[in-house]
Amino acid sequence: MKSLQQLISEKESELQNLEDSLGLGFPIVEQAKMVQISHLQLELEDLRQIEDPYQLDDNQQIVLEWLEEYYAKSQWPFPFYVLKHAANDMPANIFGFYDDFTMKEEYEVLAAFAQWGLEQEEVG
Repeated sequence: MKSLQQLISEKESELQNLEDSLGLGFPIVEQAKMVQISHLQLELEDLRQIEDPYQLDDNQQIVLEWLEEYYAKSQWPFPFYVLKHAANDMPANIFGFYDDFTMKEEYEVLAAFAQWGLEQEEVG
């Protein structure tokens, strides 16, 4: 079975080949290629969303990385312990990013942190 990254690479290559061949055929053929290109672009967007469902902005990524480090260094490496103490122990510059999050952004960081934790369990 193909990996998701392999499938994305194949679709990107297919898209590039179609884009490179534009302008070489009859108008009806070009129109069909444009439809194919449009469908491939949507398919790639969906595949990338599956690959990385948590599209975090820079500030969210900074807080997530801090949470991961905090968890790794914690004397009590339990998710709820880390979450309970994280806001109090967070450096001011990191807390500034966290404090500006909307509820949705905070949930996105928590979901990404949970996903990261699950991946660590699979590795360990």
